[in-house]
Amino acid sequence: MPLEQRAGSSLYYSPENSQLTPKNLGAPNYRYLDIYVENELAYLYDYDGQIDVYDVSKPKKTQRVDSIEYWNYPGIFSIHNNSILTFNYTINDQRNITGFKLLKYDFEGELQVSSQCQFNKCFPGDIESQIVIENKTLFVLLTEELVNATRSQEEITTYLLTIDITDYSNPEIIGFNELFHYEASSISYNLRFYFDSTNRLALCFDINYLESFTEVLIFDLTTLTNPEEIARWTLNDKYPRALAVREDTLFILDRDEGLEIYGLSDLEAFVKIAEYQEKGQNIYNELIISGNKLYLICAGKIRVLDITNLKNIKKKGQYTPRLQGNGGFGDACIVDEILYLTRTSEFEDRRFFIIDCSNPNFPKKLYPSGIRLGAEDEIMLVFISTCLGILLVVGIIVGGIVFVIKRINRKRKQQQTKKQEEPTEEIAEGC
Repeated sequence: MPLEQRAGSSLYYSPENSQLTPKNLGAPNYRYLDIYVENELAYLYDYDGQIDVYDVSKPKKTQRVDSIEYWNYPGIFSIHNNSILTFNYTINDQRNITGFKLLKYDFEGELQVSSQCQFNKCFPGDIESQIVIENKTLFVLLTEELVNATRSQEEITTYLLTIDITDYSNPEIIGFNELFHYEASSISYNLRFYFDSTNRLALCFDINYLESFTEVLIFDLTTLTNPEEIARWTLNDKYPRALAVREDTLFILDRDEGLEIYGLSDLEAFVKIAEYQEKGQNIYNELIISGNKLYLICAGKIRVLDITNLKNIKKKGQYTPRLQGNGGFGDACIVDEILYLTRTSEFEDRRFFIIDCSNPNFPKKLYPSGIRLGAEDEIMLVFISTCLGILLVVGIIVGGIVFVIKRINRKRKQQQTKKQEEPTEEIAEGC
């Protein structure tokens, strides 16, 4: 099965415009935070600490086959070799990570501890982190946030921990390195990282929007024991929402400027080679690249672009969830031109979508089936029904009046005709 292509997941799940409509504030708010697809199984992590497993071998007949209570296993997870692999860490009183367990789900209703490793020293891990599995290596991004009360500053330090998981029962730590450190008066950031075929690690973190300071960093991971920063660009007045790397090309989804594409062939020069913008208020939150197609995802729409020629990006089709209740798309991944998406929704059965993108001009929803009317849809339906009812009643009344008037006019005409014929008959009798 082809490798799953994923949208980058941030440390904090806060997609813009994903909230339910203000007209339906009392509605439940169902959502999945993360999604993985492997070997015809979809793993979705929900807000209540549960992993739902779906059989997606036949997308139109997708069904949930298992649910795993994950709340008692604090940590972060990924999918590898058809298993749920969890980096389940232990923390001391100083909020430092002192060890970890690799938990492997055995599909018998429990998470089984497949391996355990205790560190010889404490590693910082104050903020929820990320993991990525590439081949047989587990990459763990750990971020520490400190508040310096004396200097009235916040400090962020991000580390990369690499672990060899060739043998689950005997994981080996490859390296632990500080990637970057930053200080600011107020920090609000969105950290993402991606791999490409050249074993480079691209990071994007944006500091408080008021400071208008954003950096993109590229690391060479050829030597995992000593990642080397090989490029860094400062992007003033840009607010990336997502980024992706394909070969020697960097794609940045900017909040205001839309999609911007930069060449990486010369790491000394950060040169824009193309861009794509749409009119309107479409704020895209995620992007996924698969082959020569690029998928832009916002809360209420999916846009497909043909990027065969970066100098001439072609707009293909789009998908908008009609009559599916209120909500917005979040995380996503694509396998075999099938797009799998999470969605915030007022309906529990509308928080997981499967879209067939094999025909990029006409993306088609495969799952869920049918329609669901949200509060606005119901209000509109009631309004339309009421208007139609009023029109029907008015039509009946008008039709009745017209019928009566025509009948009266017909009788009058008959009477006039009869009166005109009566003198003729009298004259005939006189003769």
